[in-house]
Amino acid sequence: MEGAATECKGLSITTRGLGLAACDLCYVAASAGVAAPVYAMYRVFLGVAEAKLNACSKHLEGPMRALQHEYKVTPDKLDAPLSVPILPALIKHIIDAIDVITVDGTTYCPFVAAQVRRCETVVTLSSPETSDEYRYMFKERCPIPGAVWDGYVLKNADEIIPEGYDWKKDLEGDMWPVHMFLISMQQKYPSMAAGPLSPTGARVSLAALISSRMVMGHLHAPPRRAGEPLPEYCGRCHPRGTNGWPYYKVADAEMPEVEVVLGQVALLGEEPLWVLDAPHKLLRQAYEVRLGAHGKPNRVIGSYSIALMRVNQAMLCPPARGGGGGRRA
Repeated sequence: MEGAATECKGLSITTRGLGLAACDLCYVAASAGVAAPVYAMYRVFLGVAEAKLNACSKHLEGPMRALQHEYKVTPDKLDAPLSVPILPALIKHIIDAIDVITVDGTTYCPFVAAQVRRCETVVTLSSPETSDEYRYMFKERCPIPGAVWDGYVLKNADEIIPEGYDWKKDLEGDMWPVHMFLISMQQKYPSMAAGPLSPTGARVSLAALISSRMVMGHLHAPPRRAGEPLPEYCGRCHPRGTNGWPYYKVADAEMPEVEVVLGQVALLGEEPLWVLDAPHKLLRQAYEVRLGAHGKPNRVIGSYSIALMRVNQAMLCPPARGGGGGRRA
């Protein structure tokens, strides 16, 4: 299916799956008696993913360049997050899947679409001036571990991403406690931790080609109660709800089943609720490749826990690329 590229398309990416994976990691850590640096970990995972996206962005061509958001992890800040020595295996698999993919003469370049509503900022969610409908929809499917809500207003924005957070200096400062946490986890669960990211361009997975629609499910990280101690919260913070179905493949590419399931856990190709009805042509254009992938729907594994278990099992004994991965989807 691979070959010389004749066309380049922008492949919209979301980071919702990273928040849910971080949430699950906190839950596992609590069961092992290891204190998780919940918010620092979330910031580090987001920063590493953004660095990977920025590293891929040089391949983005044409009008899509104007549709990507302005990355906070700029080229002068890429080295540290892209060279982290240890990551949780699931987080590594998700971020490794963010890569330039060439299938059947078409190159798909990952990017994060600029959001007209600035939906990815905690500041927006913490403002009562933001529409009630938008804050309601976000809270119902919130991927942020440890988010504290008062009704539908986010109350701990500065705890999640402090105002004025420096995505170089502060991110590097967050990396140390996260690194020490992962070493502790590796001692408890040796298979949970993995090495550094694969180089940009290695293209180790096709999972980013899996698309789904957020409107079909209510998968979310449980909110933290006001004043609740973090260890107590982590003991109950396993992601809740189900993935929506169906899922779609952007390209008619054969892939091992584990990559299909990883796509459902990673949620890299999830379309936000508001895209189809967006009055903004540019926002719809940013998701054009995803929206055009709805011709051949497949049933999703609705249970996040089951899908996560299957991905984790496959990571313990991964099949060779191109074979041995079970039924191909």
